[in-house]
Amino acid sequence: MGRNGFAYFDKDTANYWVANGKHSSGNQGRTYRNDGVDISKKDDQVYVDHFETDEWLQYTVESTENKTFNISLVLSNKVDGKIIFECIDKRVVKIPANDKWHTIEIGNVLLHKGKNILRVKAQAGEFDFQSIHFR
Repeated sequence: MGRNGFAYFDKDTANYWVANGKHSSGNQGRTYRNDGVDISKKDDQVYVDHFETDEWLQYTVESTENKTFNISLVLSNKVDGKIIFECIDKRVVKIPANDKWHTIEIGNVLLHKGKNILRVKAQAGEFDFQSIHFR
């Protein structure tokens, strides 16, 4: 949770304070919240959809020690794309088109003891984004 440009960046975020009186809803998926992040639900699965070029999601992760993790992202995308994964370093991950849920591995990600800021940014393409896993 947080505001656009701080906790996330979405190009079509809601604008509730417009002078012309026209309300704009930012959540294209119309699930869970209505401010900016596009969230959809299908069956029992809630996920970020319409995650497109230049949009990003930011997470705060706490670690009890300095440790390297293998991280995987679960997503689907109809066209080839690229994701930038940022933690202590920045990695560009090419994502081949696959319109079914699939897992992209990002190995050897160092987390420092304490709070770590992770950012997942769509550099090219449009994705449905389900989850992040740490191993």
